[in-house]
Amino acid sequence: MVLNNDFSWRASPVLVGVAGVHLLALYLVVSSFVATTPPQIIQPSLMFATLSEPAPEAAPQAAPQPQPKPRPVKPKSEPVKQQAKPAPKPVAKTTTSDKALHDSRPAEPEAAKAAEPAAPAVPAAPEKATAPAAAAAPVSETAPSFHANYLANPEPPYPPQSRALGEEGVVTLRVKVGENGLPISVEVAKSSGFPRLDAVARNTIKNRWKFVPAKKGNDAVVGTVLVPIEFKLNN
Repeated sequence: MVLNNDFSWRASPVLVGVAGVHLLALYLVVSSFVATTPPQIIQPSLMFATLSEPAPEAAPQAAPQPQPKPRPVKPKSEPVKQQAKPAPKPVAKTTTSDKALHDSRPAEPEAAKAAEPAAPAVPAAPEKATAPAAAAAPVSETAPSFHANYLANPEPPYPPQSRALGEEGVVTLRVKVGENGLPISVEVAKSSGFPRLDAVARNTIKNRWKFVPAKKGNDAVVGTVLVPIEFKLNN
């Protein structure tokens, strides 16, 4: 035990010296490294971080409701139609309060009624215009006539040349008769087929015939009549 303590006491200065040498060497190395290495400037860089928005939470879906089970359709029986009876008419009942209210109203004095001015008389509505007079009865009209015996109208003469040639036929003349019964104009309405016969008939009626004038009611008026003239060889 004495030897060991003596040895450790002697060896400790040596260890301290060795440690100091090592520290000095380390200092020199570090200082030389710092002197030879130039300082480096570190440029700051901006870094941006994009923060993503949280996705919206999906709305919870409603749970499907259970569908009602179809019920079996029962055939409907047609109800028997019943004739609706007319409802009895309500009878108005007079209550005691209504009677009291009616009795409590003061009666109007007769003098007040007499003092009221009489209502003005309503003017009578004007009478409707009388219906127009009945339309006059239509006036009878008659065409001129040439059948009267008192007229004594002569027959047109038969042209000798037409008789020799056997010309015959019926010519119809349109005669316009004046109010005095004399012809105003005579025109051939339908020819006999022979101009000679037509001309003789036309001249005879225009120059020698008279007519009963046309009448409208009791007044003589101008009228037109058709006159047929027949030429026949056997006559």
